[in-house]
Amino acid sequence: MSHWSSRLGTIGFVLTVMLGMPDGALADPVVYSNFGAANGGNDYQTGLSWTVGNDLVGNSAIGEVFTVAQTGTLATIAIALQFVSGTNAATISLRADAGGVPGAVLESFSVSNLPVDDGAFHVPTTVTDSVNAVLVSGSDYWIVASTSASNLLSWKFSDDVAGNQASSEDGGSTWGFVDIETQGAFRVTENVLRVSSVPEPSTLALLNVGAGIRAGNWLRRRWRELSSLGRAL
Repeated sequence: MSHWSSRLGTIGFVLTVMLGMPDGALADPVVYSNFGAANGGNDYQTGLSWTVGNDLVGNSAIGEVFTVAQTGTLATIAIALQFVSGTNAATISLRADAGGVPGAVLESFSVSNLPVDDGAFHVPTTVTDSVNAVLVSGSDYWIVASTSASNLLSWKFSDDVAGNQASSEDGGSTWGFVDIETQGAFRVTENVLRVSSVPEPSTLALLNVGAGIRAGNWLRRRWRELSSLGRAL
């Protein structure tokens, strides 16, 4: 094989590697979780819970806060929410922070067929993002569980993990109480923002310039070699 073919092969290999590099993102890393290690990492207190829905005072909604460490988009929310009475239906929402209480709804999920609260362990309910809701590093967000006033649900306690909790008596329209409490059990995962595996046009241009310089240098050396050979003959 000629030196020229070898050099072209090297340049082609570099381009192939750069164009084919896998994305550097981890698959659905955990942003926050207060589940215990037992039951496959989904453990919570089966005998204690927060009331969601009809609490004899109003329509209770509960919000739990978490902080994002790395910018990305929401992947999943898992929550230990269970059915007690009424209609088996709930709304789980991701909300922005508004001065220490749940604010604008970034994404919401309607769920039904929640596990019945019978005092036993049940696998948490998981919802999956469909709008690429953005989670910004260093920002607080809220997971809110709510239902209609005629329903009664229970959000099971985490394994004694405390955090700021917000409560509402009008289904989550307004928030009147925030305190450090044992959180309802939940987990949030995200898709870390990916670096594109296809180089930008500017990167490709630099690659082309580099390849051209290397090819030009080789041609000049080759021309000098041939010229020297001609004079010797």
